[in-house]
Amino acid sequence: MSLDPVFMPVRELAEHVRARRLSPVALAETFLARLEKIGPRYNAVVTVTRERAMAAARQVPRISSPPEAASRPRGARRHSASSVSPRMPP
Repeated sequence: MSLDPVFMPVRELAEHVRARRLSPVALAETFLARLEKIGPRYNAVVTVTRERAMAAARQVPRISSPPEAASRPRGARRHSASSVSPRMPP
């Protein structure tokens, strides 16, 4: 990977993780190290839960969806028509 993961778009990072070109554990370690380095300067995080983040990263290979599921649309288009409120007349 030529670009530093810290500056990559999240969608691109997700693609690399799904394709197993990038380890979720290595990615979590990278972001946690960056947070430790520059976090105090910005004072944007109250509590860093390193253990929780690493445990979640270790779970990713077990819970990640197959590649074909990743290409399906997400968001509102995913819901059935019955879950959408009917339009009110003007």
